[in-house]
Amino acid sequence: MLYSVGTRWQADVSESDETKVSHNVTNFEFLYEPFYVAPDTVPPHDERFLGYGYTRNTQVYEMFVAGYQFQVLTPLFTVHWGLQNKKSRPAWRERQNNVNRKYFEVFKREVHQTDPNERYK
Repeated sequence: MLYSVGTRWQADVSESDETKVSHNVTNFEFLYEPFYVAPDTVPPHDERFLGYGYTRNTQVYEMFVAGYQFQVLTPLFTVHWGLQNKKSRPAWRERQNNVNRKYFEVFKREVHQTDPNERYK
C-alpha cells in the first residue's frame, strides 16, 4: 500500500522541519501495516484478530476497500525495532498467526460483501 523505505519518501528532502504531505499512496500492498494517524471514524480494529499477525493490516485493508486515501508525511519517520523472522518466532506466535489467517478469509469476504458505511452500525 505504501512505498518501502528508501524510495519516493526519501527523495522528498526539505530544509524545513514543517510536517507536510510528501505524496499520496497509489499502490496497495497486501498485508501492509503502516503506522498512521486517523480520526476515530475509521473502521475499528476487528477484535477476532489477536496477538501477532493480521491485526493492523486488516484494519488498513478495510480502509483501503472503503476508499480511504493514504498519504506519506515528511519529514517524519518511524522505526520498529525487534522485528522477528519466521525462524526466531516462538511456536505460540505461529499458532496465533495460523488462527488469524483462517479468520482473515472470512473477514475478507465480509469486507467485500458489506457496504462500508453499514458494517459497524
